[in-house]
Amino acid sequence: MTPAVEVRPVARADVAWAGVGDEGLLYDPRAARIHRLNTTALLVWRCCDGRATVADIVADLAHAYDKKADEVAASVQAVIEEFVAAGLLVAVTDDDAGSGATPTQPTTDLAAGPTPPRTEPLHRLGPFAALDHHFVVECHHSDAVAAELERTLAPLALDSGAEPTNYTVFNDTDSWYMDADGHRLRSASESGIVNLILWHLNRAAVDNSGRFLILHAAAVGRDGEALVLPAVMNSGKSTLATLLVQAGYRYFTDEAAAIDLDTGEVVAYPKAITLDPGSQALLPHLEPVVEIPNAAKWQVPADEVKPGAIGRRLPLRHIVFPTWAEDADNALVPIAAADAVIALAANAFNLADHAHRLADIAALVERCTTHTLRHHGLAAPVTAIHSLW
Repeated sequence: MTPAVEVRPVARADVAWAGVGDEGLLYDPRAARIHRLNTTALLVWRCCDGRATVADIVADLAHAYDKKADEVAASVQAVIEEFVAAGLLVAVTDDDAGSGATPTQPTTDLAAGPTPPRTEPLHRLGPFAALDHHFVVECHHSDAVAAELERTLAPLALDSGAEPTNYTVFNDTDSWYMDADGHRLRSASESGIVNLILWHLNRAAVDNSGRFLILHAAAVGRDGEALVLPAVMNSGKSTLATLLVQAGYRYFTDEAAAIDLDTGEVVAYPKAITLDPGSQALLPHLEPVVEIPNAAKWQVPADEVKPGAIGRRLPLRHIVFPTWAEDADNALVPIAAADAVIALAANAFNLADHAHRLADIAALVERCTTHTLRHHGLAAPVTAIHSLW
């Protein structure tokens, strides 16, 4: 019997990390994401050096916490699996540990797949601008896909004069494809390729707009002031932003809030609001009329929520960290500016690009009101936000 090969996890060399008190922050430049680690996860991360096996890491943490190995093994394994799922680790085995080889990353081989049509596209959409990402879409083969992209991307229409990235969308046998900048996305359905294109555009907007500090946050405005709602996924950002737009607020974004640190302003990235099934149940009147139904997600431009809702720039004055909970009391709870800076950092896509301006970030936060909000329902959380004004 061949003996089992012991896995020695190693952190990707391009992932930056820093300790913040007893916690840690990881910055993944490929995904443009910040990950916040608790004390245990930070210790695990520091042990992922390519030399220690998983068993070694368990032993190290057991010693650190003065516990038995079997008491911490499950936690260590869960943390490592989360790192792997996020693409933060490279698994190195005894066969290649210490070899000095650089792990190769998968690339998309466009030559191996179908060739895009050489004919004129059925529809040419754009130009558009997602922050500093400028693009056009050339759609072959489907009026329905083109119509849905045109509806969804309409708020981003802008002829900036910049050289745009070309998105080519086409069908081959049973699959749909999108080619752009040497990357290819594939889906088995029309609705699937639309979702993948919108996902790619969000990533590209973050990756190509480094002059802004970009937060994983919704953003709205009222009476000359902007509010950002930074939070992890499934915190109700999009639902809350939709409710506030219905109540008369200006819409900036539901996912990537761009902050101009030179002016202290929030800059609009008015992508269509993405409503998941849970939000759809609360807002059934916003179900879009489309030719390619998509039960998983609704893409709702802000003007379909309230005409004329899209804002452009406003000074940041309020920061609220939302959490959705069934038993929420919908109350705003003030937090210290220092805590808000740390929480903001944990929800920043590109903090590493702006770490040298930490003093400016802190000063901006100190000029704002800073709160947490546990929210649930419709009217109550909106009323709580109203109280900031």
